Amino acid sequence: MCEIMAPAGSREQLQASVRSGADRVYFGCGPFNARRNAGELPPPAEVIDYCHQRGVKATAALNILLRDAELPAVAALIQEVAAAGGDGLIVQDLAAARLAKDICPELPLHASTQMTVHNAAGVKALESLGFQRVVLARELSLREIETIRAATEIELEVFVHGALCMCVSGCCGLSSALGDRSGNRGLCAQPCRLDFRRGEQHYALSLKDMSYIPHLAQLQAAGVNAFKIEGRMKRPEYAAAAVTAVRAALQGQKPDLETLQAVFSRDGFTDGYLTGKRDDSMFGHRTKKDTENTAAALPALAALYRAERQRVPVHMHLCVQGQQPASLTLTAEGVSVTVRGETPAKALNRPLTQAFAEDCLFRCGGTPYAPQELTCELDEGLILPIPALKDLRRRGLEALTERRLAMRRRPVREWPPLSFAPHATGPRQTYATVRTWEQARALPGVDRLYMPARAILKEPAHAAAYGARLFAALPALSFHDAALADLLKDLHNAGVTGVQVQNIGAIAPAKALGFQISGGAGLNVFNTVALAEYAEMGLADCVVSTELSAAGCNKLGGVLPRGAVVYGHLPVMRMRACPLKSPGGCGMCPGAGTLTDRKGVTWAVMCDERQYTSLYNPVPLYIADFAPLAVDFEMLQFTNETPAQCGHVAALHAARQAPDFARTAGHYDKPLL
Repeated sequence: MCEIMAPAGSREQLQASVRSGADRVYFGCGPFNARRNAGELPPPAEVIDYCHQRGVKATAALNILLRDAELPAVAALIQEVAAAGGDGLIVQDLAAARLAKDICPELPLHASTQMTVHNAAGVKALESLGFQRVVLARELSLREIETIRAATEIELEVFVHGALCMCVSGCCGLSSALGDRSGNRGLCAQPCRLDFRRGEQHYALSLKDMSYIPHLAQLQAAGVNAFKIEGRMKRPEYAAAAVTAVRAALQGQKPDLETLQAVFSRDGFTDGYLTGKRDDSMFGHRTKKDTENTAAALPALAALYRAERQRVPVHMHLCVQGQQPASLTLTAEGVSVTVRGETPAKALNRPLTQAFAEDCLFRCGGTPYAPQELTCELDEGLILPIPALKDLRRRGLEALTERRLAMRRRPVREWPPLSFAPHATGPRQTYATVRTWEQARALPGVDRLYMPARAILKEPAHAAAYGARLFAALPALSFHDAALADLLKDLHNAGVTGVQVQNIGAIAPAKALGFQISGGAGLNVFNTVALAEYAEMGLADCVVSTELSAAGCNKLGGVLPRGAVVYGHLPVMRMRACPLKSPGGCGMCPGAGTLTDRKGVTWAVMCDERQYTSLYNPVPLYIADFAPLAVDFEMLQFTNETPAQCGHVAALHAARQAPDFARTAGHYDKPLL
């Protein structure tokens, strides 16, 4: 049976998830997790012990981007999780993965959904890096999950209930752009739930919550190993109701989906991604009626987790023999302990029997232990008082718990901070990203040009004029491995020698064909260790995260050439559920449109070959007139600018002049996030 993985965002939610029947919980690891504003939890070691006492696994989420200065504190948390016997570590940043492997190679690594793993190539890449489990992107269909399963042996974890981000996880910068609260740093303010409009359609960036509970049998047959419930920010009653519904479905019972919808929904649920029906029916927002339903449903749900769940099978052996202290041996999870008690006396009336002993010893209510059988060695005519039997049981269970916890501890290594020399930059170059050849011709002076791969292939004759200066920008998302492989082969045959990747899954296929590989900002490189890890994987250079401040960017060490975006309408969302899609489908859609926010600001939306759409910040980033960054190249990123506008921006940048248009400095002028 598939594992049920439930949230533990607070002490109360931890208890609710465990007592309702979760097989594993996931909890935030200190301040370095994607739900930094969840409730208060005990330290990681206490959370892990609480779970292990009750036969439940515990996985720590350390799934945000990390600054170099934070790595010593991260290392200390990894040591605590590993030493306590944590059952896994969920990470987004390759630096966290590197630290975990150095500190405790036996600690299972789980790839967060924030790593945007959405195809077999991405799963294989992480498998080669030592990951044992991947949390797949929530945007996948059942058939796509089946395809991934057929290509790899690694454990696959799939979200089956809870909130859906509009953006593919790991690709969102909206909260960061609007309020300096980065989702990649665990501080998402959920601005997508505000009233963005497409014409008369309201809440065009708000999806209903997902619920795949009616599809669990199909997912199990597809080879999914773990069913994950979202919701570390929600109430404990929510976790209890979701775990109960998932467990009922797995046991062939009818889940209470009405109560589950009442406890929290956004005008109902959707299974649009799993079924491939990505249409208007996926969209919804929290209504007054939803709130009223929640208030009515909550009181009864506390009963789901009021009592301790007895789920750890324990076998008992009682030895009561004359002139020897009585002993009780307890065995659970392959671990045995023996405790000794009083010496029995001769019975004056009713001697001790197995039935009497069993009635006393099996009273394990209030503990996680479920007695299975009792075997006895009882001399005739002896008696052991009830208090003595109870004392044996109490001390035996305590000793068994301690032994079980001790067996899970792991040795850990001290982490010697990785030493990287300060980065030495050479002559700073200017690179540019364009979408059309007309834009490209307006930029004759750039040292390198990036253009969408399919745009190059539509008019390959133009590519020869640029030679090795031209790099093909691969799609940020490639849901079909075969399509990505074909695209790379076509580029290779067209004479293109370099590609830019925005996702870890594109690196190995590009490397296999001998391309020079440039990493895009979509890789979310935030620290020196991640730069070094990507260099090991074959990157020739890399654009660092656009969420880094200038100070953070300049502090990065190591030798891998790096760049920074210094101009552009930054993509703040990559979406598979297109907000422009009409009820009739893509139809005659030109592949571009706009949304309007509640303040009347217009946001551009652009489609990439009907595979995904991107939402762009309406105000362009521009920092050419700031102090130069300590990078090897600066990136001008053009989207829908006219050729004249492209040339004008390039000229301003070359002269280091202030812009004559509205601009944002992004995070470059901010303190370290």
